[in-house]
Amino acid sequence: IINPEVNSGLYPSWPGLVVDGTNVYRLTWETNSAVSVIRSQNKTDPTVYGGAGGGIYVNSTFEFFTSGRYMAKNPQNDIVIWTTLTTSGPALVRAHDGQSPSLIALTPSLEVKSVTADNTHVYVIGRFGISLPYWVIRYPLSGGVAEYLVENQHNAGNLQVDATHVYWTIEGVKYGLAAPVLDPTVVRMAK
Repeated sequence: IINPEVNSGLYPSWPGLVVDGTNVYRLTWETNSAVSVIRSQNKTDPTVYGGAGGGIYVNSTFEFFTSGRYMAKNPQNDIVIWTTLTTSGPALVRAHDGQSPSLIALTPSLEVKSVTADNTHVYVIGRFGISLPYWVIRYPLSGGVAEYLVENQHNAGNLQVDATHVYWTIEGVKYGLAAPVLDPTVVRMAK
């Protein structure tokens, strides 16, 4: 077991787990419903990424996170979280080890399903209502206006990026049986 509880106030994470060459990071929530990121240095030692007790960073002037659902890490060691802020609501937040977190964008009506990041942008799969199709959306990492890259992606998920492309999965329709079957399909587009 690595990355265990570091005190009795921490509970299991939402879908937020990131691994790099040295560390394991996971989202967790505390008894006061605030979110923390726990880092296991050298993939074995449990330490708090910046600190627990109500936010990602100790003595942060930023709002506390009341939930954290999805997390990504880019090559610059930025952690990006889709979370709910105590007074602003759903948002994308960027945190860098040793620095206070910053707001990327408020996302009040967006239901996010997957998040990934590179050194310049955050990529999100999300939709604007339960029965609506998913979009692939890109936000500047430093904050700014969203770019809607692709719409109408049926049950999209598993978002990833490399140096040149964005990748995700959708359910494709396969005909020829008594009823159409939904098969997972990997698609990509150039950045």
